[in-house]
Amino acid sequence: MALPIKEIKTYHFYPSLRARACRVWISKFNGQPRSFNCVFVDNQGGAIQGLAKARDLPTFAATIIEGNHYEIKGFYTYENRAVNIVVAANNAIIDLKSNTKIAAIEPIQPYVPRYYFKFIDYANIITNSKGSRILTDVIGRLKALQPLEQVMVRGKMLENKREFMLENICGEELHITLWGDSAQDFDELALRNLPSPVIIAFAGFRVTEFKGKPNLNSTDASLWYFNPDIPECSTYKHFCPKCNKKLSWGENIYTCVDHDAITSLPVPWFRLECIVTDGEDVTNFLLFGKTAENFFGSSAYHYVYDKKFIDPSVIPPAMAAKLNKSMIFQLRFGAFGFTTNNRCEIIITNIFDDTTNKNIHPLETPLIEAKSSTTSKTSTPLSSTKQVLIGPCTPQNTITQLKIASSSLKTPSRNISLNKETSLNYEARRALDFEATTQQLSVAT
Repeated sequence: MALPIKEIKTYHFYPSLRARACRVWISKFNGQPRSFNCVFVDNQGGAIQGLAKARDLPTFAATIIEGNHYEIKGFYTYENRAVNIVVAANNAIIDLKSNTKIAAIEPIQPYVPRYYFKFIDYANIITNSKGSRILTDVIGRLKALQPLEQVMVRGKMLENKREFMLENICGEELHITLWGDSAQDFDELALRNLPSPVIIAFAGFRVTEFKGKPNLNSTDASLWYFNPDIPECSTYKHFCPKCNKKLSWGENIYTCVDHDAITSLPVPWFRLECIVTDGEDVTNFLLFGKTAENFFGSSAYHYVYDKKFIDPSVIPPAMAAKLNKSMIFQLRFGAFGFTTNNRCEIIITNIFDDTTNKNIHPLETPLIEAKSSTTSKTSTPLSSTKQVLIGPCTPQNTITQLKIASSSLKTPSRNISLNKETSLNYEARRALDFEATTQQLSVAT
């Protein structure tokens, strides 16, 4: 029976392992090769890093080719104490030495994925990865590229630098910076020969923060892949953001007020109609976009497509966890509108936990039906008719009860008309029709 990677532990000897080399890189220091590294993955979802020191680097660099399958015989493991960790799920490293036998084998069955990525949603990069030893993987459409330049670092030495700007399917931007050997090794010519759009997966980057926004900096384990054959890449090609206008449904197709019938599927987006109370009175707040993503710890797209929350009767745990908790809101006034009886919208711009008020109870308020809406980038702010009771608070330390017109997870009753290049399974298509009406749901804790 084959050894599962998930069962491999530190400081043990193992006779054999069959796996695929899904990532290969050579760590350098001042331009000189320092170690050979790879990530082995099996068909049970396990992954583990292999490392050969400089003296054995030429042997393993010539033997292990990224994407091929191998049997590794007679190896010892040790604990990964490096500053940068590529495989978070396994703290062991395979010690690749001269007496370790590596043999190429036929492709392993069941199928082992060609690539190994652990992508992080742009909205969660700073929260999950800043200051962590675990390196970060991201994917996005290339929006801008700065040519190679040399900059003074710490006032002491010139360093190669190359900057990128990625854009995700929600239209959010992310800055990537290659330094030193990574910046020098990047093949800009190969990039320019690729057809648009160019989707790039950046793997093995360290997260820093600049003016409140994340920036990914290269490490000696950093790699990048142009248009990799993975589901996330094909999704980006179908969901290219164009505008953020509301979509209308008619004649079995979505239409945009500015672009008529859309040619790509809309992107889910948060738009939550909230009813809040301070224990004495009730009012309405609007929560949407990036503020909602930060509040719930993820994007609407991630909830619908990655986590498969497409049933309107199921509230994602991260959203349900916000119920009946005292919070402080930062607010701004929106525009007056005829749809709100000429009342000015109150928009939430930030939310903070309030731990000072423990004894105020939310009002028992009747469920108020909120109309759903769709928005697109070609993006669609998720909007539905369910409402959930949540308890944040005002700056006066009052508890707030939020009834979310569950703008996150609405499912449609109609199919979407797609072109030949656009395809999603039926469940995913159902999640994009936000005009369908469903029964109200009230949750109170």
